[in-house]
Amino acid sequence: MKTSARMLWALFALSTLLAACEREAPRPKTALPLPPEQRRIVSLGPFVTELVFALGAEKQLVGVTDCCDYPPEAKKIACIGTFNAPSIEKILSLKPTVVIGSSMETPEFVAAMKAAGVPFVRTYQNSFTEIFESVRTVGEAAGRVGEADALAARLQSEVAVIAGSYRRNPGETGPRVFIEVWHDPLTTAGGTSFLHDVVAKAGGFNVAGEIAQMYPIVNPEKVVEWNPEVVVLCYMTPAGQAAMQLANRIGWSKVAAVRQGRIITDIPPDLLLRPGPRLLLGLRLLADRLNTRPAPALLPRTTGETGVPLPPAEDGPT
Repeated sequence: MKTSARMLWALFALSTLLAACEREAPRPKTALPLPPEQRRIVSLGPFVTELVFALGAEKQLVGVTDCCDYPPEAKKIACIGTFNAPSIEKILSLKPTVVIGSSMETPEFVAAMKAAGVPFVRTYQNSFTEIFESVRTVGEAAGRVGEADALAARLQSEVAVIAGSYRRNPGETGPRVFIEVWHDPLTTAGGTSFLHDVVAKAGGFNVAGEIAQMYPIVNPEKVVEWNPEVVVLCYMTPAGQAAMQLANRIGWSKVAAVRQGRIITDIPPDLLLRPGPRLLLGLRLLADRLNTRPAPALLPRTTGETGVPLPPAEDGPT
């Protein structure tokens, strides 16, 4: 994927700035009238695409966005445009029986699907609770309810194990963390973002948690004032180059994370930015980086799970 497209997806997946704009298309509570094998799914975001594959329903997937690049097989499926501007004409030409969105779709898009008689399902990923519910939403739309329940239960259990390992006593906080979503403009994760939740469960303290906006642009001087002990970069930059760039910012040479070299650059951005099955691996890697003792090993897969690439279980068979 081109760097610019990946950057746009990163800002989308993190900001969900339009996620709260219109929740006019909630998850359906009634089953679609077709058997699973006859359902034709169009995915409007990487999170949805990864879930469809993880649930073993990839043969039902007929359309994806240009940012849906995982697993690699997803790139072989018909592209319906960009995640922020899907082609309605292309979608309808694929004759979908359901379109599953990722909270970026405009009211006009939703109205177009309704006018065409195509069921539209929206998913939300602003917290782990919403992510677990979205797994079940996609499973219901794909006719894979049992698989979705098993996957959601596994993810929930493993998140609880990791979070429980770093639970602090009252009054205690973990290392102060600044999450750099993007460098120009300087964008971070506020207290209502799912990344805030990720840092907390990994044992850290998000210095921008006091900001209600999900992904605010912040003044670099504010970061100096926060004096984080760890900086997490959510984009790919060589470690040495990142350290130099941050140190060259006015006043940042005094920041604890820069002085101590605690700049995390080696976690693949998609493991933190895409709130799907692989987010569990991102959570575990972040916990390992933030704490002196490693995160607990992932649990074995449950029997009901099918499909592809979840983080591998380290203490049991996959």
